Amino acid sequence: MRDVSEIFDWFVNGAPGGANPVGALEFIGPRFRAMGLNVDHIACFVRTLHPHILGRTLPPVELIAMLNDLFEAQVPAIERNGGEILKFMGDGLLAIWPIDHADPASMRRQCRAALEASREATAALTDLNAAKAAQGGRTLLKFGLALHVGDVAYGNIGGSGRLDFTCIGPAVNIAARLESLTSKLDRPVLVSAEFSNLAQCEVEDVGEFSLKGVSTVQSVFAPVFGTTSVNLKTTL
Repeated sequence: MRDVSEIFDWFVNGAPGGANPVGALEFIGPRFRAMGLNVDHIACFVRTLHPHILGRTLPPVELIAMLNDLFEAQVPAIERNGGEILKFMGDGLLAIWPIDHADPASMRRQCRAALEASREATAALTDLNAAKAAQGGRTLLKFGLALHVGDVAYGNIGGSGRLDFTCIGPAVNIAARLESLTSKLDRPVLVSAEFSNLAQCEVEDVGEFSLKGVSTVQSVFAPVFGTTSVNLKTTL
């Protein structure tokens, strides 16, 4: 039986010392890599809205510091509200909340938890920008965040010497495409119709859009946040 630390090392650091992993990885081999589950989740996709900054206008050290500031506004809010950070992807991240179709009340709670995480992350970024401005900072940090609920497949993907636990599927794709609309619509948070219907929160209809890789036109909504909580619909 492999030590847990050794297994963890394969996922994070790859094959130790560049060793040939074929024999060493028999315990997780192709069958383990192919294992996956199809389940319903809330998918949350977040990315910075600073393509000009990411395009070599900042020294690497300053760029990394900026991204860490953005993630510090997002990650605690997501984890505090029950979300799981699956991966960081350059200037973005993917997070999920599991849902149970057998328990509608639980599904609604999870959707609202994801919304509360979005509200807290947005508020944290506002505070961060205010602090930076007080210190003479000139760059206003922004991010776009999108929420969708649907079927995802997650499992271990990679070669025999390096694995990555990830999540793929239509729900992730739609969340990513919705996030790409945040800058165009100047809305920090957008949600799909499916998510809005489950969450029963107060939203503003921002229109219907054709999304790349999505066969049907999608109705898109912007949640309305209160000062200290998510605004809910008065009738459910």
